[in-house]
Amino acid sequence: MGFGGGDRKADFQLIPVGTGGTNISVELYEHCKAQGIALDWGIALVSQEEDAKKLREKEMDGDRIVLVNPRGEGLRRDIEFGCEKFKEKRKEIEDKVSKYLQGDTIFIIISGEGGGTSGAFWKSNIIEIFSHACTEGVYCFIIVSHEDADERITANEKEGFKEINRISMEYDNVCSTMIVNPSNDFDECNKIIVNEIILPFLRCFRPDPIAEQGLKKDFLRKNVKLAVPATSSLRLNNVDKEKIRRLVERAAMSRFIGLQKINEVKGCFNYIISIFQAPRNEIVSIRSKIEEKIREVFDVKRVKFFGAPEEGIREATLLLLCLGQGDYDKHRKISVMRRIEKSLEMDDEEPDGFDPDKILNWKIKEGEYEESREVIESGIERVRRRF
Repeated sequence: MGFGGGDRKADFQLIPVGTGGTNISVELYEHCKAQGIALDWGIALVSQEEDAKKLREKEMDGDRIVLVNPRGEGLRRDIEFGCEKFKEKRKEIEDKVSKYLQGDTIFIIISGEGGGTSGAFWKSNIIEIFSHACTEGVYCFIIVSHEDADERITANEKEGFKEINRISMEYDNVCSTMIVNPSNDFDECNKIIVNEIILPFLRCFRPDPIAEQGLKKDFLRKNVKLAVPATSSLRLNNVDKEKIRRLVERAAMSRFIGLQKINEVKGCFNYIISIFQAPRNEIVSIRSKIEEKIREVFDVKRVKFFGAPEEGIREATLLLLCLGQGDYDKHRKISVMRRIEKSLEMDDEEPDGFDPDKILNWKIKEGEYEESREVIESGIERVRRRF
């Protein structure tokens, strides 16, 4: 069966993990279905029967759902208990990945990292199964809890940060964007994340005159190891340099970066990838002005621009993926780094082998993105055997 039950093949397969991943995935699925984006369900990894029910109500075949805790009662935010359950379910997950996921589609994983299911997902290295099964890239959107989260979640996230950092360095085809929950209102938060971050990202893969679809895919999966997103919008009437300046400055002050003053963002990051969702003619006419203003506002030399064409819209969206640590004192103030530091305060000692300074500190070398990395040979061989 193709996308939407017809013959059209899906471009993306959606993989929710845990309760947070389920809620955002349901929201995303509805938007993609309404807007004709070729996204279909992959498999789901959940521990609560309530989450499985939500997914079945949104047309996910029940056989695609792995109930990590067979009793459907959740994992009580207990990562070690979750790891035990994932170990028991690993063969079932491998079988469902082989049965339902197509290696030539893009995998979209949406997960938290501080719950029992999401935290155990990262710590159990389940990502390895998806990485080895996919030749097109595994794109992870990882929701970091609000800064008012309780101590149990904060302690769990310490483990999550460590594992995600390791995964980002180890798997060449895994691309991760970490999103700090901008609100205690979860419904509002889910809408913001879907509309301002994930949808513009998915639209980036549509063919357009700015760059070939394959170039975008290869570039993003290779160069985005751990990214901080930033977003803003622009009314598409009488666009001039002043409006473009305000567009980029609003992105610099985005709730996802979480800085307080505009000058704090200067030199904070090492590299910016920009995705501009707008009609094609607007992308062509103002792309150079956006690139120039990003360099100025963020004080970076390297900016990569991708158009995400969407005809008929009156308000454009600018999504920035901010990479690498620039000025250390500024970088440690961004929301994600504040959450890391808060999680580290939970214990007197840091876990062995965990260097928080390396989190989000991945740097792109000049010319490094000219050729795409390939999925490791063992992974390719596993794909050949399975599909």
